[in-house]
Amino acid sequence: MGNREDELQDFIEHNKEAFDSETPGDGVWENVSNALPAAKVFNWWMAASIVFFMTSGALTFHVVSMNANENKNNRNLALELEQIEMFYYEQISTKTALILDFEQEKSAKNAFQMEIQRLDAMYLVLKEAFDKKPSEKVLEAMTLNLVVRMNILNQVLSDIEDQDAESPGIAI
Repeated sequence: MGNREDELQDFIEHNKEAFDSETPGDGVWENVSNALPAAKVFNWWMAASIVFFMTSGALTFHVVSMNANENKNNRNLALELEQIEMFYYEQISTKTALILDFEQEKSAKNAFQMEIQRLDAMYLVLKEAFDKKPSEKVLEAMTLNLVVRMNILNQVLSDIEDQDAESPGIAI
């Protein structure tokens, strides 16, 4: 087989000029190029811009939905705070009026009023924090503050009732 290859090689080398002089016509190459499938040029800029816009859209949607959820949660917390404040403020003001109307030692009134004022100041700080960034934790601290006030008022009223029971003739 090596001999046939050598003969072919020799034939091509001796007749090289005859092969090189013959070229197909322009129509042949045109037919070949038309028969080939069209080459698709991948446009990297187009692909990059599509990825960029899809990513931007997804991130924007995510941020907007998170903000909407956070705003909804903040509105719910604010509504809950409003209901808690209405409930406790009504009771606190009623009990405070009862205590202030009852005649007792001025020093006892001052001690109770100072404690309530201290709790009021703490509540205002908590309220500012809640207004800046509503959270469940701050809401719980505000509710606890109101509960502590109620407990103080209930204790003072209990003390007044005990004093009233010891001194007949005075009724609340």
